[in-house]
Amino acid sequence: MRLIGLAALLWLALASPAMAQMPRSDNVIDLLEGYGEETSGLANLSTAHVRVTGTRLETRADGILAAFRQVLVRVTGNVSLPDDPRVAMLDPLVPSLVEDLAYQDMLSNEPKHDEQGTRDRPFDLRVTFSPGRIVFLLGLLGEKPLRFRPPIAIQLTIEDHGITYPLTADGDPDERQREALLAAADRFGLRVRLQPLSGEKFTLGDPRTATLSGKVSWSDTTAGWIGHFQLTLGGKTTEWSITEGVSFDEAYRNAMGTTLAIMAGKYRK
Repeated sequence: MRLIGLAALLWLALASPAMAQMPRSDNVIDLLEGYGEETSGLANLSTAHVRVTGTRLETRADGILAAFRQVLVRVTGNVSLPDDPRVAMLDPLVPSLVEDLAYQDMLSNEPKHDEQGTRDRPFDLRVTFSPGRIVFLLGLLGEKPLRFRPPIAIQLTIEDHGITYPLTADGDPDERQREALLAAADRFGLRVRLQPLSGEKFTLGDPRTATLSGKVSWSDTTAGWIGHFQLTLGGKTTEWSITEGVSFDEAYRNAMGTTLAIMAGKYRK
């Protein structure tokens, strides 16, 4: 704990305005860019989207912290990292990690009314962090980027109130489910492949890919969606289930988050 605190103070000193005025070779940004290959390919993983209310500074601050925790998971595959108390100790540093942020009005196609014109309108906040600085802080936490991210072939079946159909790339009944899966895959920095409903199918069983199979079902008993999943990766199959009823968005976030954790060797039942 003390080590992290000292490292945090060091980081604040390095990121100070006075430091920015020093010759570029002495600048902390140059120091972090020295990671070179270690930070290459991490630009996309260092961006996260969070939903916030309004564009006020207070909701922006909370949104940036939430995005930071998403990025930690996206980069490392350690889904438990946001709950690590050491991460909370780094919160004062998070604003200095931000390279860019942008708002998108989630009700841009609807007229403004009441308080939604000022304070209560929902926005998608996109936050991009410095990959080098993220790697630096991960090193303090004993973590490193996950490089092994093979594409995932999806073989999922949906059972919705007695109607069963496959989750495909272009089917009509599964459009909302497909959007939820793709959003979950993007949240965790994963690439998925869906079979087309019609047309040429891709071959399964490629050792360079992973395969996620199983079923997502509506349960009247739990008044929500339950699921059973199997991930085959490198000749090994891991199974897990969702037995408490959740939204199908949450079911797919569970599927993608667990898949990422398995790839990173950090899955714990």
